[in-house]
Amino acid sequence: MTNLQLNGFYTGEETLQEIIKIGTKKATQKVPKHMLLGLIGGIYIGFSGIQVSITVGGAEGIRNTNPGVAYLMFGALFSLGFIFSVICGGEIFTDGLVYMIPPFYGKHIKFRNIMSNWIITFLMNLMGAFISAWLLTYESDLLNKDPFNEWIKDFASEKVHEGWFILLLRGVSGGYLAGLAFFLAHSAQDVMSKIMAIFFPILVFGALNLEHVTASMYFIITALLYKAPGITFFKFLWHNLLPVTIGNILGATIMVGSVYYYLYHRHPNYNDLDDDYNEKREEELNRMIIDEDYELEVPTNVTRVFRTRKVTSVVKSSTQNEDNLETESSVIGESSD
Repeated sequence: MTNLQLNGFYTGEETLQEIIKIGTKKATQKVPKHMLLGLIGGIYIGFSGIQVSITVGGAEGIRNTNPGVAYLMFGALFSLGFIFSVICGGEIFTDGLVYMIPPFYGKHIKFRNIMSNWIITFLMNLMGAFISAWLLTYESDLLNKDPFNEWIKDFASEKVHEGWFILLLRGVSGGYLAGLAFFLAHSAQDVMSKIMAIFFPILVFGALNLEHVTASMYFIITALLYKAPGITFFKFLWHNLLPVTIGNILGATIMVGSVYYYLYHRHPNYNDLDDDYNEKREEELNRMIIDEDYELEVPTNVTRVFRTRKVTSVVKSSTQNEDNLETESSVIGESSD
């Protein structure tokens, strides 16, 4: 007998509604709370950066013989900061790029709310990254020895000496994947599903050596503290932070926030879908309820999962039919007696 589960993830329409609800709440939250969440988000990314620097930086043999594997390790480890932010609570600049666009298009928030959210998150991420680079890395002597120290300097140097337009394009792709990670995370209903939804987009991000603004903050500030040659604060701002920030904004707001709003906003929930869709859904559920080859398990939150009263009505009607059949059987039995 097939065991059919009707939960586990939200549809695109439901995910968009969840993001609109969260984005509206984040856009109107109190500034001190927002600042603390942004600071925590920057520290989370810093923890990921420390782990990457020790693991990938220490794997000198792998980097020399299999650089692709090293980048894959980078992505797998770097996903931790994003996972911490979504599960535990935190604000990372790229998640604000996704959260703010759908509620703005839906006229739930104003443009000044968007700018306020982005500016506060950006500055607090920068402060969190600095704390991670200074207190958690430099003052703790975590990367003061080779090969870790050599790797962080070389890695940061590549980031500030790469072409401006190349960094912009890598920032677009990086913002796209980071935005997808947050969108997928909100389509999941349990913690493990959220973790896996974040893990794979960030794995690809690291494997492709793309750019993320908060990550750049940590790595380059750390290299500056270790006095890496050829890296200055001006180069950090102009030759990396600016193009990567612009790229992240374009990738996350257009390719995720705008595209998925266009795809799903016309059907904010299943109650607003056309009649043909609802009829097909009802027929399918009726078939699954009646067919002996299916065992329908309806969770207690079924109305939240499907956002429609039709599912509940189908289940109720099936239960009523069973009660009626039992009543008729008892009447027939009494008559025969």
